[in-house]
Amino acid sequence: MQRPGTVFSASLTVRLWRLVGLLFSLALLALLLYALDLDTFRNLAADIPPVSLLLALLIYVFLNVFRTLRFQVLLDAGAPPLHALWPVVLVHNLMVRLMPFKTGEFAWLLLLRRHFGQSVGAGLGSLLGARLFELLIVLLVGGAALVQGSGRFDEGRGVLTLLLAALFLLCLAGLFSAARLLRQLRLRLPDRGHFSRRLAASLPALESNLARLRLPRVFLLTLLLSCLTWGSSVCFNLVLLAGLGIHGLPLLVGVISITMLVEALPVASISGLGVIEGGWTFGLVSLAGLEPGAAVATGFFLHACQLLAATLCGLGGWLWLRRLPLVEPAR
Repeated sequence: MQRPGTVFSASLTVRLWRLVGLLFSLALLALLLYALDLDTFRNLAADIPPVSLLLALLIYVFLNVFRTLRFQVLLDAGAPPLHALWPVVLVHNLMVRLMPFKTGEFAWLLLLRRHFGQSVGAGLGSLLGARLFELLIVLLVGGAALVQGSGRFDEGRGVLTLLLAALFLLCLAGLFSAARLLRQLRLRLPDRGHFSRRLAASLPALESNLARLRLPRVFLLTLLLSCLTWGSSVCFNLVLLAGLGIHGLPLLVGVISITMLVEALPVASISGLGVIEGGWTFGLVSLAGLEPGAAVATGFFLHACQLLAATLCGLGGWLWLRRLPLVEPAR
């Protein structure tokens, strides 16, 4: 049986980690706001062509279509049809962008249960699968673009490429062994308490979803759709950067991948503020050669465009969801 002191120690560790992450993101946000040139930011917003904004919004719509198709593959036979699942993905994406401390991820579980009766385990399995594949693509494709496109890595390019490949294989091995690790966790869970029983009841569905990732069809389709999702995210930012007069492939692909990787880190923040802008600033200054003031303004502008696109799509998804009937959640 799990000791109360162990549970308390784990809970305290998580709270301390969140507090440290929050303080770090707030301090970073304060530094970036201090370095932000409001005139530069206003000029960026005024000078970018409207066609660039419209094209970026269209790409963002297709990005969420690819996300929906990936969730359908991960949910398998229990997946709702595309026209019904797409608005759920839009609302979930909005919640992830707006809610602090990554709590918006829970919207996926709640919306699946409310509208389609999906179990918590199935929803969590599809969400974890999607996030793990996103991380794999960012590490492999984005990291390769960064290493190959930047002159800073000329001397150690071969070694860095091998390290990226090794890291990719390590993450892939962890993905394939996740189901086995969950099975061991389920067998060790104490059969006491309401929370332990609820957790044990949801683990089989989660274990089954993750085990399906080893199937060649599921793995290849999820990998393909994750590449399309990553590519859409890259194109969204490339269109905006081109509208701002910033060019250069594949270097900018590496800069975008740095921001994606920073955004995926488990750091407590308020809607990603400070962390995302910090990733943009670091990449644009160190790799693209922008001045710090211009890089900070560009980072805030790109994040603002992302939030605007997520809000427009999310509101459309919410209006669509209001037309869908509610179902009895699965037990």
